[in-house]
Amino acid sequence: MKKHLFFIGIVAISNFIFAQTSVPKLPLYELFTSSTCGPCAPANDNLTPIFQDPINEGEFAVVKYQMSWPSTGDPYYTNEGSARKNVYSVNSVPALFVDAASNSGSGYTQADMDANNNGLAYMTIEAIHSIEADSQKVHIQVEITAHQDYADPIHRVYIMINESRTENNVKTNGETEFFDVMKKVLPTSTGDFILGTISADTVLSYNIDYKFQGNYRLPADADDAINHNNEHSVEDFNNLKVIVFVQSMALGREVYQAANSIEVDPIIADGTFPNHLFTTTKSHKEFSVQPLLASPNPSSEYVNLSFVMLNKETTTVNIFNSLGQMVEVVDIDSHQGANQIRIDVSDYDSGIYFVELLIDNKIYNKKIIVQ
Repeated sequence: MKKHLFFIGIVAISNFIFAQTSVPKLPLYELFTSSTCGPCAPANDNLTPIFQDPINEGEFAVVKYQMSWPSTGDPYYTNEGSARKNVYSVNSVPALFVDAASNSGSGYTQADMDANNNGLAYMTIEAIHSIEADSQKVHIQVEITAHQDYADPIHRVYIMINESRTENNVKTNGETEFFDVMKKVLPTSTGDFILGTISADTVLSYNIDYKFQGNYRLPADADDAINHNNEHSVEDFNNLKVIVFVQSMALGREVYQAANSIEVDPIIADGTFPNHLFTTTKSHKEFSVQPLLASPNPSSEYVNLSFVMLNKETTTVNIFNSLGQMVEVVDIDSHQGANQIRIDVSDYDSGIYFVELLIDNKIYNKKIIVQ
């Protein structure tokens, strides 16, 4: 095991991450499925272990839309899910799309996921949310920054509230639990419609307080879909999460970038966030650390690790191999704002490694691949 003490030269500009031409691309997985669809069960049985494998944590975003067919359809079908179906002209389930490209749900593999984790994007999405379970409220703040011009004529921003696990929508295909089920689309039922070019350095900001209305109801079938104006189908409000992505509505339906929102505690007494939680300089956030970024990844020479600190403090990066053995420890004297360190991986054997960043008794993880 290598042991180093680093007093890192911190990036001088406060917006290091945003000064880059490109950033890591977070793949978006969208699965159209139903608890009345026989082939959907093996597709979900194949995908769920991949999605839930700890080595893939934070490496992707996923949304599942329960559909109104075959037969009577899934009880958690919604008109908002149908609108997403129409984007891809889906006419049968299961139907898996990875960054808008059609894939086989039952044939998808870990190798496929690894290959999809190597992309770059020219847009950064930052998102945080908090949940007030008793009042059925979700508070969301999002900032989207373009690093290049996006000249397609039409774009949409989608903010999805998913329920991590449900079990009440059991029907006929043998599935007894369902994961990442879409419950609400924001800021409108079809996202946010943006006409014209999104120019480089454009910042799109969203500050949303959404309250699920009424009481829980389990529809009998898809013909009796939930009406969001006066009811909801959320089984456990503490089990909600938020996904954000930006997509072209032009031919090809390119997904520019996706993000998993970070859940934080409500910052003031009524549960809402203060205005301008994201600072205009983007030097830091009101939470301790930006999710750990690694680039280039895969690499055979070095990997740059970047993150944002609210306060100056000493922290540690631990690196483990796929057997769980520690291969390197890096002590960092970090500064407030943007931080970057370079890890030399030229002596590492080829394979998968796990970076563990320890800050304020919290652990943040990132998978890296050494070629």
